[in-house]
Amino acid sequence: MPALQPDTPDPFRLHGIRHFTETQGLPEYEGAPPAAIVYEDSKSQSPQTICVREGMMLSTPAGWLQYQDYKVPLYEEPAEAAGEPIAVFRGEKSYPCVAEEGDTITFGFDIFNAVGRILSGHLETAECPPEAAEIPFLDIYEEILLSCLIRCHDKAGVPLVRKAMWPNGAPYAVCLTHDVDEVRKTYQHLTSPPKYAALGQFSKAFRYVQNSISDLSSGRDPYWAFEELIRLEDELGVKSSLYFLEETGKFTLKDLKSFFLTARRYEFTEPKIAAMIRRLDAGGWDVGVHGSYNSYDNPEMLKAEKAKLEAVLGHPVTGIRQHHLNFKNPETWRAQEAAGLKYDCTLGFKDKPGFRWATCNPFTPLDPTTKTPINITAIPTTIMDTPLFYTKKDPAETIGRIQDTVKRHGGVLTMLWHHAVFNEREFPGWTNNYEMAIRKAQVDGAWITTGKNIMQWLENNRNSVLSSR
Repeated sequence: MPALQPDTPDPFRLHGIRHFTETQGLPEYEGAPPAAIVYEDSKSQSPQTICVREGMMLSTPAGWLQYQDYKVPLYEEPAEAAGEPIAVFRGEKSYPCVAEEGDTITFGFDIFNAVGRILSGHLETAECPPEAAEIPFLDIYEEILLSCLIRCHDKAGVPLVRKAMWPNGAPYAVCLTHDVDEVRKTYQHLTSPPKYAALGQFSKAFRYVQNSISDLSSGRDPYWAFEELIRLEDELGVKSSLYFLEETGKFTLKDLKSFFLTARRYEFTEPKIAAMIRRLDAGGWDVGVHGSYNSYDNPEMLKAEKAKLEAVLGHPVTGIRQHHLNFKNPETWRAQEAAGLKYDCTLGFKDKPGFRWATCNPFTPLDPTTKTPINITAIPTTIMDTPLFYTKKDPAETIGRIQDTVKRHGGVLTMLWHHAVFNEREFPGWTNNYEMAIRKAQVDGAWITTGKNIMQWLENNRNSVLSSR
């Protein structure tokens, strides 16, 4: 039997239990395990017990959970736990909410309900403190529980044997991705200089004007940057996922945004583009769909776009990221599931790096309406290039900080660098920072790979069995 034995019919709590078990690679046991995790009204036949109190999620944080050097929001008013403090709640009053007494560790908050609710979209409507955006606090909740489980096993004299999260025991994974929004420079000749001027970066604005004059007179297109991307990744010995976009929206005078969507339109079947798609696929890159702007809740539109790309590739497509990170919960994942897609990299912030659903780990979403799992592997996007480089902040410092956070929690650093920015003349420093993150990951021993490989690894790992007796 599994080490987790909570007797609950609640689908959110069950989803939280399932996620914790799979993410932490927990074993199965014959008979009573050395340590059991139960809800407060359940009985345990194990020598060591972790007792979890049932609770309800709030729409605003009740306070902060202090654990070691972490301070993270807690969406529940926890009960006070008696014994040696492990974690402390800091609200109107401060008191231990996770504590050890004898052979029992008590959780004064409902960790499984919290995990299950967050993975069903709780944070899409709940208030989240701005400073928490760069903290994967769901992973910290689970880290606390895992540390307690290890503590109980140590007291029972039975080591906790777990499956490795990543191949060859890698400390974390890096998912390299590129959105192919455009393959030709069009309106950017006019819009890029003012964008940098508004940031006070006048030298960059002037350089863009010079570049546009040179490009237009020579016929060179700086946004066809596939060769630079391929050369760099070959040099580094890595492969990435590229999501190709066939925008189907129409231009209307009533909607200025429609101009920017349609002005850079291309088709998968254009000979030059089709040849590049096949070349990337044959070379080991993962080619996926960049769902068009209005496709995020339209399964028929996604099916059509996926079919067009598959006709060029000659085999099924498994991965997607929605254009502009457009997302509606749970409609987007349900539409992708209906279209036959297997993984999605949409979930992330448009305006900053960080952890939109408080985790750096891939997960199976739970539909909050039907209370059933959605057959999609959600791989959260952690860092996107544009919020980094269209600000005055140092991108290298931000990337390093986020990367160290992911490493600490053993999750996935998903990097989104648009393919067109692999052009030092047009986007100075963007390629260098991408390369810097990869070289750091290589030194760390991380698994650097594609979205498709992550999805397949997790599926295989989930279906493998590790028994400890």
